[in-house]
Amino acid sequence: MPENYELHLVALSDLESEDLRNREYDLALFASGYETRCTFVASQFEQLNAERIVVLGFANEEGNLDRRDNHDNWWRMSRGTEPEVLSPDDPTQIYELLNRHLPLSLDTPRVLVDYSSMSRVWYSAVMTWARFAERASVEIDFVYAPGAYQLEAQGGEYPALVVRGMETVPGFDGLIEQDKEDAAICSLGLDWWQPWAVMENMAPDRALAVWGVHNDAVAERAASVNEDFLKSYVAAEDRYPVRLASVANTYRLLAELSAGMLTRWNVAFVGMGPKPIGLAGLLVGCELPAVSCIRVHGAPPSSHDVQPDGTIIATHVEFGPARPDRRA
Repeated sequence: MPENYELHLVALSDLESEDLRNREYDLALFASGYETRCTFVASQFEQLNAERIVVLGFANEEGNLDRRDNHDNWWRMSRGTEPEVLSPDDPTQIYELLNRHLPLSLDTPRVLVDYSSMSRVWYSAVMTWARFAERASVEIDFVYAPGAYQLEAQGGEYPALVVRGMETVPGFDGLIEQDKEDAAICSLGLDWWQPWAVMENMAPDRALAVWGVHNDAVAERAASVNEDFLKSYVAAEDRYPVRLASVANTYRLLAELSAGMLTRWNVAFVGMGPKPIGLAGLLVGCELPAVSCIRVHGAPPSSHDVQPDGTIIATHVEFGPARPDRRA
């Protein structure tokens, strides 16, 4: 491979969950955590066509340990797989894992990534590895189990995150130019407090908002809890509801917004809402390296379980050589 070899995003499409049954993978990556939905995708496939299945376990000890142990046992009993415990904040452990399980003899590795309960560092590290893996191409199917949030059982409120800090996602630092103003594209979820903390920390000159529409109840709740934030910080023309099930469409929207702003603005994508929007934002960061991707550190004040809503959002991504019209 030539020096500084890098692959680029050359294909992105939405998949139906049934499509996954007919696909073959060299590696399938899952995460075993505190949320009940962490086993949902795997439970839908009696026989997954994967040469290797690796389950990631969290090295930190926050949350409900009994529930985590139950999920770890599910993987042992149903798939014969012992969770591999890693730090949720260390991308190098993901690079090492991928190099170990996907040898160079695989010219075009095919990977399944269930990011339903993964840390942002883990699934972003898979993208970074793919870009610099010195292969002909890399194909990744990202899958996600949306949550069925039982808001009524929680007194009508989603537990507000206790924000402990913010930093760029490793490998997605972006570019800050002193002569430009700062713009933040915020993906919003059910936590009313996070975006306020982000604005206080970043103090951008312009804020844009994106939120997911997956079902009526969650869409209405997301709009309601973020109403004051939107009125205070986001102009009406900078508000974008998106269909959560289509990462491809969300990517196109974010890419068009970002590309059009970069001549005047330093653009940062701040992922606070549903992970499929965060995935789209990271893919934009892969292709527009001037865009920085920000993650918010924190945890809810109490352990919070998330049940699956019974659906799967699947996205096919392919990294390959840049098209001739995109070469420098």
